[in-house]
Amino acid sequence: MGKKNKAKPREQKEEVNIETFGSLLLDTIISEYIQVTTVPSGKVQSGPEITSEGYESLRLNALCHFENGCPHNFGEFLVSATESGHPMKPNIAFAWWCRSRLRYSCSTIVATFTRFMVPYLKERRMEELTYLAGQTIRMDDLEIFSLSFKPRKTHALVLNTFLGQRTEIIEALNGFSSSCSHNVLRCKKTGIIIDITLGQFLGTMKPYIFQDEDQFFRHVPGEVVYFFKTAEKSINEQVARDDLPHHNISPDSRPGKFTKRVSRSCQTNKGFCWNCKGVASVGSALKRCTQCKKATYCCRECQILHWKSHKYVCGQE
Repeated sequence: MGKKNKAKPREQKEEVNIETFGSLLLDTIISEYIQVTTVPSGKVQSGPEITSEGYESLRLNALCHFENGCPHNFGEFLVSATESGHPMKPNIAFAWWCRSRLRYSCSTIVATFTRFMVPYLKERRMEELTYLAGQTIRMDDLEIFSLSFKPRKTHALVLNTFLGQRTEIIEALNGFSSSCSHNVLRCKKTGIIIDITLGQFLGTMKPYIFQDEDQFFRHVPGEVVYFFKTAEKSINEQVARDDLPHHNISPDSRPGKFTKRVSRSCQTNKGFCWNCKGVASVGSALKRCTQCKKATYCCRECQILHWKSHKYVCGQE
């Protein structure tokens, strides 16, 4: 008689405890995304300047965050501008940091969130997300919506790569139309809109939560053309693109691995700059706010820029 195979013990699903939706999970998604994305950013080479087409542009030496030499945080990005001979004021440079790190991120992030993060967290007994003074949203109620708008201003990155030079538009137009497309999460019961990557257009690194469509539309930097629920086919196509073999150059960028990475970072309180969402420079540690001892920053410039919002919560439990 053959030997009986012992049944493998079932994997125990640990219970996930994420304190607040707005202040931890969404910020962690942004921080982890910019570290693993295969969309290149890099060091400043020149600019900003106005192109012949009328775009505001910045020239970068194209690198991904996981490649040697790419700035790990805004402090290093700001230094690269000075070293290039094109120093910028911190607030102007920060807007370009956000544009270069978050561009083309919206569809990837929302598709990964609904198709991978929601099931993963629900298996670990987390079915609701908390935001804004204890209010909750059931994850099953979040749907992907598509927005199209005509941008008031257009920004471009000129990337120098080993294959040559190419220009990428932040507010990329949708096909032959004159409008830009964007994706968000919308709660089908309350109408609340969660926009994790609006900062690519506004020059910020913070996620946004809007109470309704009117409030959301007021923050869109352009004229809204349409807003509707995204087709399942489009979501499936996005997930398939994000899981293509070429993403093995950065395995954690693939949806399943990225989901586990975000959850692990939330559980271990992995540190990142509260302003730029970057990580500490090699051989250095993030600096803490001297008052609350909680907020962490990569550089003094980030702490100064973040104080405008942090001062209202600094020291509060």
